[in-house]
Amino acid sequence: MIHENIKEGIKEAMKAKDSVRLETLRGVATALTNELVAKGKTPQDMIGDEDAIAVITRLAKQRRDSISQFKAGGREDLVAEEEAQLSILEAFL
Repeated sequence: MIHENIKEGIKEAMKAKDSVRLETLRGVATALTNELVAKGKTPQDMIGDEDAIAVITRLAKQRRDSISQFKAGGREDLVAEEEAQLSILEAFL
C-alpha cells in the first residue's frame, strides 16, 4: 500500500537524516490525512492506493507549477529544491 510505504519512508529518511526526502514525505502524509478527514474517515485509517495516487498527482502538479514560477522569477535555488521534491513524488506514481 502506498500509504504504508510513505510512513516507512519517513522512518528511513529520519534514520538517514535526508531532510529533503523527510520534508516531502511528511507533506504527503499530511495531504493523505487531510484527504481521509475530508472523506469522513479518521486520521488513523489508511487511504486506498487509488486515492493516494490522486493526492500525490495533485502534489506533483503543485511542484511543477512552483518550478515554472520560480524559473520565471529567477530563483534557481528554489527550483532545485522543488525539483528534488518532485522526483521523490514521481517515485510513488
